[in-house]
Amino acid sequence: MPTSAHLATIRHLIAPLCIFILAFDSRSLFFVNFNFNLSNYDNEKEREGDEKSISSLEDLLRKNHYPYEDHQIETEDGYILGIHRMPQKNGVPIFLQHGLLLSSTDWLKNGPNRSLAYLLWDEGYDVWLGNFRGNAYSRKHTTLTPKDKEFWDFSWHELGYYDMPAVIHHIRKTTGKDIFYVGYSMGGASFSIMASERPDAAKHVRAMIGLAPAVYEYHLTQPLIRFLSVFWREIKFATKAVGFYEFANQGGVFDTIFNDLCNVTFVREHVCSNIILFSFGYNPPQLDYSRIPIYLGAFPMGTSMNVILHWFQYMRVNEFRNFDHGRKKNLQLYNQAEPPAYDLTKIQIPVATFTSDNDAIVDSRDAKHFYEQMPNKLGIYDLSEYGFNHVDYVWGLNATELIYQDVLRILRYDDAHSYHLISSI
Repeated sequence: MPTSAHLATIRHLIAPLCIFILAFDSRSLFFVNFNFNLSNYDNEKEREGDEKSISSLEDLLRKNHYPYEDHQIETEDGYILGIHRMPQKNGVPIFLQHGLLLSSTDWLKNGPNRSLAYLLWDEGYDVWLGNFRGNAYSRKHTTLTPKDKEFWDFSWHELGYYDMPAVIHHIRKTTGKDIFYVGYSMGGASFSIMASERPDAAKHVRAMIGLAPAVYEYHLTQPLIRFLSVFWREIKFATKAVGFYEFANQGGVFDTIFNDLCNVTFVREHVCSNIILFSFGYNPPQLDYSRIPIYLGAFPMGTSMNVILHWFQYMRVNEFRNFDHGRKKNLQLYNQAEPPAYDLTKIQIPVATFTSDNDAIVDSRDAKHFYEQMPNKLGIYDLSEYGFNHVDYVWGLNATELIYQDVLRILRYDDAHSYHLISSI
């Protein structure tokens, strides 16, 4: 039974919580038939061949004359992950994993010559684009459906412990080769869980490149997210009470806003742009305003409420640890009152890290704290002088010159000097 303190907190949260649910849950009846048709206000939406009009990742790749394969990969706990491959005969496989609420499409949104996936394929790599369980490409399970609350019973731990090994083993089985890994934001955190907990998969990774790896979040500076994190216990109680287990699934009101309103020039330049800059860090020179509808066109892509709560937990403790279920369940699952921390010193894979002081989501202090614990260091790359914010790593106007050329140099150096230190494990 909820205590009086819980009830008082819920009363204070009920109004913003209702807005929270309506904004992010496409099941909300108010928004089911809510749709704008503003294409007449801005002819940019009608441009022939623009990525805005591309209906799928496969169409986008084929339109740009790149190969495509779809791989459905089953995890040990029954989730079916939709993984996309840009095959390259005899190429070294490289696995790119997206961040929170993103998907495989975000590695392509800047187009050829400016997106990391295209550049890697052009360099001869066999490119694999991951999708975490619960996003728009990975909503299948062997026994569950997204309508079942059990489907959404996962946190960051399961992303690293089950999703990462499933994909790595599949790539290894398909190609017969060990892989390189690039993890952006949560993709860096899930890698760290895998590399510290699953040596059976980690031994097949030659090197990891972390683009703002969200392993530690104690110094996150985004004000709204930091404020919400204070109330993670209350949010957990409230969302469970109303049966809200899924977060930000594709098809909600944000699809309408981002796909239609952001195509209106004035709204794009004065509203949508500021949503990005407020959310991730103020850096207008790196934002390609003409591509904002593309950036936001497949965002957010969905996850579980527990993933969001686990993220909030990281902001309250300066520790990288498992999901906090509460004292009673923690004792049942972990045999201790607090969730256990991951032992990052177990990570034997060589690691490079990119960071920036202007990143509102992964502060450079947290990224450097992670890098300092890596036993095998490939270098830390500080982009602070360019003011890079959190999404500039994947959407930045000059990401190719300021990040991706260094990524390619790291990969070439590994090929030449064989950093694969754990092949004998």
